[in-house]
Amino acid sequence: VSGIIGHTMYALLGVRAAAQRDLPVARIAQRHLSSYLCGAYLGADVGTVPSVICQDTGTPLGYGSERILKSPLTGGPVKPWRLELDGKFITPRQIHD
Repeated sequence: VSGIIGHTMYALLGVRAAAQRDLPVARIAQRHLSSYLCGAYLGADVGTVPSVICQDTGTPLGYGSERILKSPLTGGPVKPWRLELDGKFITPRQIHD
């Protein structure tokens, strides 16, 4: 299940399971439930990563797999944003696909 319903449902199930195991993180999540649920949704959504990096300023630009050919800030070149994990680089499009 994806989208806001799926992400928040799994977050609620996760905090419930953590509480049943009496894990300290459960109390933190329960105390800050709205922030925890917001993070569960936004943190798992590919759309929350930038599309490109402005090469002139280093500023992240765009949203997710949006196609940006030049910087709206400077008109200069951009390079695709990439997530680096264990020495591998992954683009937003690859995350989405």
